[in-house]
Amino acid sequence: MVAAIDFGTTFSSWACSFTHNYERDPTKILVKEWNSGVGISSKAPTTALIRPDGEILEAFGYEAEDKYARLAENNEHNDWYYFRRFKMSLFKDMNLTRETTIKDESGKRLPAMKVVCLVIRYLKADLLNQYASRIGGERSFQNMIQWVLTVPAIWNDKARRFMREAAIQAGISNDQLLIALEPEAASIYCRYIPLEIKSSDGGTTVVSFSPGTRYIVVDAGGKHTHTDTDTQTDKREYMNVTGNIQR
Repeated sequence: MVAAIDFGTTFSSWACSFTHNYERDPTKILVKEWNSGVGISSKAPTTALIRPDGEILEAFGYEAEDKYARLAENNEHNDWYYFRRFKMSLFKDMNLTRETTIKDESGKRLPAMKVVCLVIRYLKADLLNQYASRIGGERSFQNMIQWVLTVPAIWNDKARRFMREAAIQAGISNDQLLIALEPEAASIYCRYIPLEIKSSDGGTTVVSFSPGTRYIVVDAGGKHTHTDTDTQTDKREYMNVTGNIQR
């Protein structure tokens, strides 16, 4: 099984794919379904509500927004840590270290490593809780997972190492962890999207990109938009990061 965590600027989530499903259809992916209060979404706001001790994640996503709103209504929110869209704080400080701190919505600070670790640990546990019973126990299940954590292509090696360490602290084994660039992950997925149906000898075949096809991947994120031009070949894929627009 492969499990991916998308730690986004505005929204985050997880998705997974079982080997038997991938062999039949690589695009068959299971995604988290979040209850937004007005419907179901495949992603939740990158919002973390941390208890006043700074050690425990009380809630994440829509639940964090709702709980913080209730705390504020009762004027009980001042000691809590409330982080929203804090990924951009990491991008602004590309010299990230274990000692780097980030501000919450009210200006209180916590170590960035702690905040990111708590969020990754939450998403990891949420996936395990949903699928462990189908496999036969959480411990054996964890050993079967290849974890993928996506990061922006414009992040430097230090920022990528920071995310790897946060994931390891969250309980993901280093030898089961792959750090993937967001546009590359999107491009690989695009290669399997069925584009047309060809008929031959009385049968039909659904085909994706043929060798030599050039295509553009546009990653419109919460704060930046990236454009990438790729070429599909027989043996490998060429990728050129051609743009980064900040909104």
